[in-house]
Amino acid sequence: ASNGPSGLLGLKELTRPQDWRHLTADAMSKVEILVSQILSSRDPIETINLTDQVSKVLCRVIDSAELIRNVH
Repeated sequence: ASNGPSGLLGLKELTRPQDWRHLTADAMSKVEILVSQILSSRDPIETINLTDQVSKVLCRVIDSAELIRNVH
């Protein structure tokens, strides 16, 4: 049984073309928070982990958009 639409590329947030704007805005909000945490961090390991989180958030949007661009 299906629990409704899974969204484009398995991203539940992408069910309509205009959802790209929402996904991007959400990613940018998350990145702003993470960058703020990076700038205030004094722990090198925490800084690395936060930087990795920034990469994951950005890649989630960028890689998905790049895939669509290439297969379109």
